[in-house]
Amino acid sequence: MAKKEKANKVQRSILRELGIVGYDSVESIFIAALTTELPLLIIGPHGTAKSLLLNWLAEALSLNHRHYNAAMINFDDLVGFPFPNETRTSLEYIPTKGSIWGAESVFIDEISRTRIDMQNRLFPIVHEKVIQGIPLPDLKYRWAAMNPPITEEPENNSIWTYQGSEPLDIALADRFPFVVNLPPFADFSEADKIAVISGQPERETPTAGMGLANRIDSAKTVLANVKKDLSPSIASYVYALQPLLEKMKRPISPRRGRMIHDVILSVIAAEILKGNADPKPSAFLALSNALPHPAYGQQINITELLAAHNQAWKLAEIPASDPKRIVFAESDPVKRVVLALEVNLPNMDLSTLIQDAYSGLNDVDRVCFAVSLYPIVSATKNLTATAFEVLAHEWSEIENESSRSHQVASGSRRHNQWKATADWISDQKAKTVEERASINIALVLFERGIEFVPKDMASSFKKFNNLFPWKKE
Repeated sequence: MAKKEKANKVQRSILRELGIVGYDSVESIFIAALTTELPLLIIGPHGTAKSLLLNWLAEALSLNHRHYNAAMINFDDLVGFPFPNETRTSLEYIPTKGSIWGAESVFIDEISRTRIDMQNRLFPIVHEKVIQGIPLPDLKYRWAAMNPPITEEPENNSIWTYQGSEPLDIALADRFPFVVNLPPFADFSEADKIAVISGQPERETPTAGMGLANRIDSAKTVLANVKKDLSPSIASYVYALQPLLEKMKRPISPRRGRMIHDVILSVIAAEILKGNADPKPSAFLALSNALPHPAYGQQINITELLAAHNQAWKLAEIPASDPKRIVFAESDPVKRVVLALEVNLPNMDLSTLIQDAYSGLNDVDRVCFAVSLYPIVSATKNLTATAFEVLAHEWSEIENESSRSHQVASGSRRHNQWKATADWISDQKAKTVEERASINIALVLFERGIEFVPKDMASSFKKFNNLFPWKKE
């Protein structure tokens, strides 16, 4: 990845200056959204200060602001009252105090409770700063907020279920480059929890507005340098990330790829102002708040996302001509190990890939993977102690299994597992080292109390042994 931008002196929390506590971890997201003037969507349970935060941002910046409740809004509330022009060839609108004309910031609250026809009318406001084909030249900021939508998988719903909060139309959700899932109250520090409960601080400090405006101006200056230094490498990172997101079943549109690129650069700039010069964690912070899927009911597994982020970051650092790029471009962790052996990847990188592959497998496949791989790498590779220990432990268990005995109670569930295992073993020929290893794997799995189907285990071991073939006897 390209060079790091030099960090400035650490600046104070601007959200705390505004009277908002507990959201330090996503403060740079809001600064980035204000800096770029890109649409922002906040997702969070009721009572998490979504409306308060956005309305106070607008007030601090002295914006001509409109706050609409999408659950109750009518189109006339946005445009005013229509009337024919003098020639009666088109309609004009008589503005009201709440109409959108002249607004610098628009906040659409409860957007997930909006009728579909109203969503379609809000779409061009968010996407193009246009309403009824008429430009809104004063409009800078387009913000929205919603409760977590109902998902098709009940286990993925939040602790509260919001019956009226429907998933957004995918195309509308994709028009919000910033999609922020607010940190839960449970993650607040004790001091911040008490501050929220007691209502302190109630309002911003007198200089908060000026401080916020200055922070945005500083971020714009830093962003110009960040774009110049990091744009090509961040573009490579997003390119590498796209197939990994597809593997997670969270694909993104080409438009979203461009958005993620821009969001990452702006968050890096905001983090630099906080004294964080390393772009990698800043990029992950940005990525975690730049995917539209939660807005339409598809939750993001943060562990999987972090793994995809690390792989894409590694891939972006490798020159296109380097054979290692083929390895890190592969999305399957086990196949990455196969390719790493083929291109003779350095031991440190190979060790990391082995650990990643092992940790991502189920209990049965872990043993089959380790036993298949150990004979190949033990004699020819100098793995890290952690990676070697993982493989060597499994291999040692398999080698020594034949010398151990097992006792099970008749009629128990464990007895049924043993009967299936013993019947399968009795059908095996055990002539080759692979066949004997397969039998010992079955015994080890039984000893560990892992439920398995012997035939399926044998197929798994054969699959891994084909990927990492031993020298035949």
